[in-house]
Amino acid sequence: VPAWHVAAPFGDNEGKGLDIVLPPDRGIDLRAEYQGKMWPIRWRIRETVGGVCGLGNFFGSHVFTENAVAYAVCDVTSPVEQSVNMLVCTDDDGIVWVDDREVYRFEGERGCVRDKDTVEITLTAGTSRIVVKDYNREGQWGFFMRFTNLQGAPLEGLTFSPRHE
Repeated sequence: VPAWHVAAPFGDNEGKGLDIVLPPDRGIDLRAEYQGKMWPIRWRIRETVGGVCGLGNFFGSHVFTENAVAYAVCDVTSPVEQSVNMLVCTDDDGIVWVDDREVYRFEGERGCVRDKDTVEITLTAGTSRIVVKDYNREGQWGFFMRFTNLQGAPLEGLTFSPRHE
C-alpha cells in the first residue's frame, strides 16, 4: 500500500485502547476535522516506506503519541474477485476492517515487523475500503500492510487511493 489517509493522534485518557469509540468509528468522512489529543486534526496523506506507515515521527515528542489512536484509510481496486493474503502488523494494538468487516485484530505490545501476520481475505472485483485503527501504548508507532496471492507472490493489477505522488 503506497499511501494512506491518516487522522491522528486521538487521545485515550480512559485507557480503553482499541475499545475507545472515537468519531471515525462511527463513519469515515475524509473532509472532517476532529478534536485530537492535543490539537484539532484532519485527514492527511501519509506515504509508506516499504509498506510501513510510520506515525510517531510526524508528531514529535512521545507525549503526543503515548496512549494515542490513529485511523488510516485507503481504497484498493482489484480487477477481479480474488482471495489474497493480507500481510499486516500493527505497533501496538490494531484492528483492520475491509468493507466494514473486521478481518484482523491484535492486542498487545510489540514493534512493527514486516509480514508478521497473514490473513486470507477476499477482495471483490472493484473497489474495497480498508480501515486501520492503531492504538499506541508507548514508544514508536506505526503499521505495515501488503498483499500477495495465496502462494505468497506479489499481486498484479491492484490500484490504491491515495497513491504515492
